Amino acid sequence: MRKFAIFLLALMVLPTIACGVSPNPRFTVESGGRTRNYYVHTPKNYNSASRWPLVFVIHGRLGTGPGMARIARYDAFADSDGIIAVYPDGIDHSWADGRGTSPAERAGVDDVAFFSALLDKLEASYSIDPSRVYATGLSNGGFMSYDLACNLAARIAAVAPVAATFSVPLSQQCHPARPISVLAIHGTDDPIVPYAGGDMKRGSGGMILSATDSAKAWARLDGCSADPKQDTLPAKSPEGLDTRREIYSGCKQNVAVALYSVVGGGHTWPGGKQYLPQFLVGKTSRDLDANEVIWQFFQAHPLPASKP
Repeated sequence: MRKFAIFLLALMVLPTIACGVSPNPRFTVESGGRTRNYYVHTPKNYNSASRWPLVFVIHGRLGTGPGMARIARYDAFADSDGIIAVYPDGIDHSWADGRGTSPAERAGVDDVAFFSALLDKLEASYSIDPSRVYATGLSNGGFMSYDLACNLAARIAAVAPVAATFSVPLSQQCHPARPISVLAIHGTDDPIVPYAGGDMKRGSGGMILSATDSAKAWARLDGCSADPKQDTLPAKSPEGLDTRREIYSGCKQNVAVALYSVVGGGHTWPGGKQYLPQFLVGKTSRDLDANEVIWQFFQAHPLPASKP
């Protein structure tokens, strides 16, 4: 009963956080017979004479594109690092991410087709480097990032899911067009997407692999070495959170797979906004800057040049 009450509270509070006026312009694109919304943040020094990297920043269940921008505090980061940031909106505040359980999936939405159509429009509207298109997301948005890695690897250079693991249904039918770099960040005390995997009891639910098994699965798909290099990033203060790293190397086409496990971290974006109270989503790490870690990983793994 207490868990149900907590979930109801989240249903009431999260849309309030996620909504609001966006500082970024809203655009639309047609996909699957639906008009879809997305928001674009261009760096302050943007000009069409150069080609720019693009990062899809994908919201979680019950969220919105503008809400995700605020949770990740991504606009300022995009300005400082010269990134075109795109915040799309899911159908019914959700994504058809391969678990088969979200409202969007039950409605028959094809979100892989949506991202492909969206990328077509963005490439026609902005000066984008096609070798540096990436996707990251939180929770349902992180699951969607995995789906894009499986089904849009020809156009997405690398993905970085946060607070999401590889779902069992998607893992059983994932055949990327090429090896693709994957970096995952997950709190060991995540109360919504359990670090240990299994049957999700909250959110949209579904059977999922553990965070560790997700990294191993991608290491196998990418032909990486079986044993990752492991170390720990210590907390910066007595109240801080350590982060364990596992990095798989020796992968095909110089891609990489990495898992950052935030010890004691919750269903949150490290370095971002504590968007709900700790008793609902757990702690947000102030020792790890997810934006910086993800961007360094993305920069190291552009899309390989096509062979003539």
